[in-house]
Amino acid sequence: MASDPSEVEQRLRGWLRKSGRNPNVGNKNYGAVDDDDDEPVQRAVDDEDTPTFLSRAARRCRRLLCALFVLLAIVAGLTVLAIAYVDDTGAIADEVCFVTIGDWGCGPDNCKVPPQAPLGDQHGGSSQLAVSKAMAKEAANIGSRFVIALGDNFYWRGVTSVHDPLWKSVWEDRFSAAPFLTKWYALLGNHDHYGNPEAQIQFAAMDMDCKVFHHCPGRWTLPRYWYSEKIQSPDRTFGVDLVVIDTVILAEGTTNALAREKAEAGKLGPEDLARFMSWAHQRRLMARLQLEWLGGAPHAPPPPRRRPPRRR
Repeated sequence: MASDPSEVEQRLRGWLRKSGRNPNVGNKNYGAVDDDDDEPVQRAVDDEDTPTFLSRAARRCRRLLCALFVLLAIVAGLTVLAIAYVDDTGAIADEVCFVTIGDWGCGPDNCKVPPQAPLGDQHGGSSQLAVSKAMAKEAANIGSRFVIALGDNFYWRGVTSVHDPLWKSVWEDRFSAAPFLTKWYALLGNHDHYGNPEAQIQFAAMDMDCKVFHHCPGRWTLPRYWYSEKIQSPDRTFGVDLVVIDTVILAEGTTNALAREKAEAGKLGPEDLARFMSWAHQRRLMARLQLEWLGGAPHAPPPPRRRPPRRR
């Protein structure tokens, strides 16, 4: 069945209108029109395609919001990485943090000195208590993993045994805060040798810190006069080798001169000095047994050893 020509013509004109073309009413040249007839329609189409001020502003705002979102995402990602890199104690995850203390062996009443003693030796008990409080705060801030006790752990004459009251008054009563409940790597100073140095070694071997003060496992670490310890970083990317050497035994001449000086200052009695000197042979023997070789890398060669003159 043939379509009505007028109906076909209307459909064509409708299609031309939708496509933005002049339907050219009055002739049969659909879409092929002169410029004058087509200009109004083309101008309308151009006006629709030309972006307005508001559309341009909206487009710029969308771009700015996208850039801001990307920046926030980058900042959030870096923050998550930083949080993951820091452990719960606040210390950087792959650092070995620790605190040290030396010449610290004063309790409330064992560091009394004669009035003529130097000013720096006065009020040792109160000064050491202030140091322990400040040290606890700093150890907590850095996330300290252990303590190195550098000698002269108990003034003036060391300890007599593993049951000496100084273990409590000097160490436990003043260094039991949470940041100090870690390993204590100890070494012996000259004042520790004026007493019973073996008692400090036995205190660690018998785990007296756990048995007496109930800090288990025990903190005090002093297996022998010379020892070494391998300490791994938290992520085990590197290790720290701690090497402890007893310089009191190693430098016997200096040690004996220092003991006489302490006796002259009233910090050691005649009996203390005599007992310390009587162990000189034993210390020399221990030096040979404990340290067969000591290697060093000096900047300049040591001076040549002078031979004593021969007696005639």
